[in-house]
Amino acid sequence: MPRFPYRHCLFWNFGHILKDSGLWITAHCGAVLTACCTWWSAAPLHLAAATAAAACYDRATTEAVLAKARGVADCIAEANHMGTAFGPVNVAIHAISTSLRLGDPRTATEIGEALDIAAMPVGLVGRRTQVNLDLARAYAMCRKDAAAVNLLLAAERLSPQLFRCDQATRDVLTELLRREHRPSTPELRPLAHRAGVI
Repeated sequence: MPRFPYRHCLFWNFGHILKDSGLWITAHCGAVLTACCTWWSAAPLHLAAATAAAACYDRATTEAVLAKARGVADCIAEANHMGTAFGPVNVAIHAISTSLRLGDPRTATEIGEALDIAAMPVGLVGRRTQVNLDLARAYAMCRKDAAAVNLLLAAERLSPQLFRCDQATRDVLTELLRREHRPSTPELRPLAHRAGVI
């Protein structure tokens, strides 16, 4: 596998620093500036920009930047290109995450139902786990508690550590326990206990 060029790492990390600081416009500009790199290397930066735009509740920019990333992803096979794990599945995962940030759990669940997580490159356990946690949150927001519990169980099987340490997951479990219907979610209480919520 070719090494991830230094300049690509720099722009990728810079994009996430800008995203985390809330400066999504600059993160988006960083993605544009890297257009001189290989044809797909800037595309992962569009995902960072989409996440940053969603954190600022900018739906139009989020959708526009995701569309750019999707356009590149549709032209390449699902693979871990130079360490980016960029492809159609990763774009869909970001679409789920940004939909949640924008307060649109129904769109997140619709994307999730069409998503083939098995198509992800082998070894990306953290991403597989996170998409299950995000979808569990989306289903809980839609009050589809049994589906949420099933996805939480899947996330726990993949990565017990991430499952136990994720604060958003603990919040979902707390909410599910508030409106618990034991016949339809018999595994909820043992799951919450393993997560340290009860």
